[in-house]
Amino acid sequence: MALRYTDKVNKLLAENAGIWANLGTDSKKDLKTKEAADARWQEILNEIKVLDLELWQTLIIDEVSDFDEPTFIDKDRLAIAEEKLKDITVCNRDDDEECLMCGA
Repeated sequence: MALRYTDKVNKLLAENAGIWANLGTDSKKDLKTKEAADARWQEILNEIKVLDLELWQTLIIDEVSDFDEPTFIDKDRLAIAEEKLKDITVCNRDDDEECLMCGA
């Protein structure tokens, strides 16, 4: 890929980051709705596809699988960890001495 395309792609990706960073801020760069931001992202993706097909392929997301729970999570170990978290107590010490129980 030629450097001129890299610069153009970087500007497009920066624009997308700015769109999402400004969403809901009521700034002049706020597109106001997620739908408008998504629509602009699709336009940006189309521009990237012309410039760098390989990058475009890494950026497109299968909307259905995007929200699937990762398969590497061990649900049994997660449940055990969540139970252990319920038993943890944290001191609310007001003095400057370190708590021997929690380290606070």
